Amino acid sequence: MQFKNQTPFDALAFEGVDTHDREYHVVVLSASYTLQRVDGVDDWTAVPDDGRTGLPALPLTLADEHWGDPVTTSLKRESDLVPYKPRCDVRWVGVAYVGAPLPQFHARMAIRQGDDVKLDKTLLITGPREFIRVGGREAAEANGDMPNYRLGPPEPTSAVPLRYEYAFGGNCLLKASGNAEPIVNEVCYRNPIGRGWWAREYVEALLRTDARWPERMPAPQIWMGSPISEWTVTAQSGSKSPVEMAQMPYPTIPAGFGPLGKAWAPRLALAGTYDAEWLENRHPDLPRDFDFGFWNGAPADMQIDFPDVTGAGVLMAVQGLIPTGDLLRWQVPPHRAYVLMRLDDGLVLPNPMQIDLIEVDNSDPSNPPRLRIVWRTALLKAASPRVLEARFETDPGQPLLKLRPSAQYQRPSLPSISSRS
Repeated sequence: MQFKNQTPFDALAFEGVDTHDREYHVVVLSASYTLQRVDGVDDWTAVPDDGRTGLPALPLTLADEHWGDPVTTSLKRESDLVPYKPRCDVRWVGVAYVGAPLPQFHARMAIRQGDDVKLDKTLLITGPREFIRVGGREAAEANGDMPNYRLGPPEPTSAVPLRYEYAFGGNCLLKASGNAEPIVNEVCYRNPIGRGWWAREYVEALLRTDARWPERMPAPQIWMGSPISEWTVTAQSGSKSPVEMAQMPYPTIPAGFGPLGKAWAPRLALAGTYDAEWLENRHPDLPRDFDFGFWNGAPADMQIDFPDVTGAGVLMAVQGLIPTGDLLRWQVPPHRAYVLMRLDDGLVLPNPMQIDLIEVDNSDPSNPPRLRIVWRTALLKAASPRVLEARFETDPGQPLLKLRPSAQYQRPSLPSISSRS
């Protein structure tokens, strides 16, 4: 099979397989735009990076990208080389802003298709703040419990990175002096790299040992709803299955606009069961209970139905996500991506592609926000296509398959009715 990219954007074809072991040709395309302000109004426009913006088109993401060390930092963006997503991910990569420094402000993303609100999510963003101890070790031992911690006031800030390192979560590691093996080594299943979380097992170990209680602890700066005013612990200890990890109750959930880690709860539970039966009868194929929703890395409240950017159109709006903190809104361009499948018998079939990622990146302060839209389709290999062509149409009124005159084909002339006997 031959693949041809007939678009100004990055596109790729690769093989995929489903849980029934059916094989597919997967075609994925990254359409790239630069957001430019329309003078005098809040509206911006998404200009294609096809030579008109002076910026190179954003390519497909071929591997997971982190903000730093993959072990200690969150995902910046995920690989686009996945076979199928049952929904469309929406992501914002970069920084939340407010104009003049404030102790706290809101960052909001919304998407509307016609009159239907597809997404409306608001985060509370604060300056640096801490949980401050309001009780000593003696009081804790007298009550058989831990000291109290209260959430201190936030410092003013004008920008906070939208990374899960600044959201609720974290890890608890406690070692005894001279002992290489940790007494406690627990992580928050929903965000092991965040802040403000302790496990009950960790607290109980502190009470049993001579370890000092910290005077202050970093608190999250990104919240869904109101912050936790008093520090709490989670009754978590020991090994858990992915399903049990997903069911673990936490006082709040990690908040953000970016992708969740593949090994984080509740996402990990969608990856299926990798047990002795799978190893014996299925390996290296997917387990039968693999849920393709695993490939949707956005938080559940940032996954939407595949949008239709033609017809009623799709309008996006954000606030607190550009340096001035102002409202920013634009229409997703009503463009279409599709694949022409050419078969050996000469038949040509157009196959529409679906949008399964809408991503905006403002992490580069030297450039305006960049919009990236990923289109995807999967075609059964059993169809045995000779050629797959990635196509892109900027006029939604044009047919997917255009008939053109050919020098090798002449339309036959038909006799008129009057000439029949």
